[in-house]
Amino acid sequence: MLADVFGECRTMIEPLAAKRDVRLFFAQPGELCVHADRTRLKQVLLNLLSNAVKYNLERDRLSSLAHADA
Repeated sequence: MLADVFGECRTMIEPLAAKRDVRLFFAQPGELCVHADRTRLKQVLLNLLSNAVKYNLERDRLSSLAHADA
């Protein structure tokens, strides 16, 4: 489930965000599933999130969204 991977990534990225005083907002992807290598998907999400935190303004906020295309 995508929600599980998002949860793991959130747990890993929150300390970095806290150091820069960046607030994270994660939308719950619900029952969305992705056919992908779990390790690689997590690696991609962590890379995107860590870059977003690093290159964002301090004391700002980030939102992550996931939705299914019709």
